[in-house]
Amino acid sequence: MSKEDLLNEIVSINKKIGVLNTKIDKLVQKQILLEKKFDDLDNIQKSITTLPVKLNTTTYQIISQLREEVNDISSEFEEKISDTIGKLESLVNVNKRLDQFEENSKAYIEKMRYMLIEMEDMIKEECKGEK
Repeated sequence: MSKEDLLNEIVSINKKIGVLNTKIDKLVQKQILLEKKFDDLDNIQKSITTLPVKLNTTTYQIISQLREEVNDISSEFEEKISDTIGKLESLVNVNKRLDQFEENSKAYIEKMRYMLIEMEDMIKEECKGEK
C-alpha cells in the first residue's frame, strides 16, 4: 500500500467515524429522550399508586367539611325554631289575656246595662210616685 492509499483509507475511515459519531449522537439523544419518558412513566405510576390514598383523604376532608356545615346549619335552625316557638308562646299568652279581657269587658258591660235598666226602672217609679 502506498502512502496515498493509506491517506485515502484514513480519510475514508475518518468519514466513517464521522458518520458513526453522528449515529452515536442520535442514539444518545434517543437514549436521553427514552430515559425522560421512563421517568415520566415512573412518575405516572407513582401518581396512580398514590391516587386512591389521595382520593380517600380528599373525600374524607370533603365529608368532614360537609358534616361541619350541616351541624352548623342544624344548630342555627334549631335556635331559630326555639326563638320562634318562644315568640309563639308569648303571642298565645297575649291572646289568652285578650280573651280574658274581652270576657271581663262583656261581663262589665252586661252589668252596666243591667244597672242602667235598674236605674231606669227606679227613675220611672220615682216619676210615678211624684205624679
